[in-house]
Amino acid sequence: MLRSLVSRGGPECIAQMEDIARQGDMFECIHVAETLFSLGKESGRPALLRMLRCENPNARCRAAIELASTLESSDLREVRSLLDDADADVRLHALRELVSAGDTALVPSLIELIKDDSIGSDARCSLGFLFRPLGPPFYADIHNLERSYQLWMQWWADNRETARIRPAERRSWPK
Repeated sequence: MLRSLVSRGGPECIAQMEDIARQGDMFECIHVAETLFSLGKESGRPALLRMLRCENPNARCRAAIELASTLESSDLREVRSLLDDADADVRLHALRELVSAGDTALVPSLIELIKDDSIGSDARCSLGFLFRPLGPPFYADIHNLERSYQLWMQWWADNRETARIRPAERRSWPK
């Protein structure tokens, strides 16, 4: 469906994709966000910025991922606006993408999300993916989020100066 919209082109195509994202599930939002990114900075970026403010949390998450992948300061600043989002999953995605882009000052905020019952395991996995530590935090009991939180906080206190983030791959806006 998105391919046929893109082949027609124009602002009405983007508006229809945004309508899909407003009501879509996670997979529809992935397709819309990736398609908008493929349209380039001129056409796709404004639509992705609107998706950041969409009522659908799936759309906000996917827009954050696409925008953060550029590693451009203006796009990262827009993703930063989601750090106070009411939806914990949106905050997790924004934090993960910003830390991946090199903002290590946000690591303690990402660790704090481990204590959130709804996304604690996902936050722990995100930290493991970003840092790949070989020590206790990565192998912490996944059913004991409080213990995982304590181990990660200690790990960060001991390693903040030397920890290396798995580098984000920069994507350029298509021409």
